[in-house]
Amino acid sequence: MRPHAYRTGLVAVLLAGCAGTGGTGTGGAGTGGAGTGGPASPVPSAVVVPSSPAAAHSLVITAEGDAEIISIVYELDGETSTEGPASLPWRKTVEVPADGRPHRWSLTLTHGSGRATLVATFDGAPAGRSQGAGTGQGTLRVSGSVDA
Repeated sequence: MRPHAYRTGLVAVLLAGCAGTGGTGTGGAGTGGAGTGGPASPVPSAVVVPSSPAAAHSLVITAEGDAEIISIVYELDGETSTEGPASLPWRKTVEVPADGRPHRWSLTLTHGSGRATLVATFDGAPAGRSQGAGTGQGTLRVSGSVDA
């Protein structure tokens, strides 16, 4: 249980316990009396604690090799980010909402002379790989879709 949910549950239990103590009559404070003026308030039989939202998933995209990197473009659900020029190795972690819907992602690397490898993992499991080498400019791309 998360600390926040634990505190919420603890407060709810304490409040429920307090609701059933004491009376409404003449017992008076400090006398230890239970009161005689009427029935005690009923104690709730169950306490509802709100559930916490699911944690986001993790998409990790990496580029390795010895090529000179001209640009790196990564996209999640149509939102694009561009970096570069960059040095290898390069790594980016992107949070993917845990909402049960499909999410599309891609990584495109434009490079100069040398070797480059792209690797993508989703929650630690392989999600895509691409590699290339050459003496001129080249482009590598890896993409996919996940149901989060």
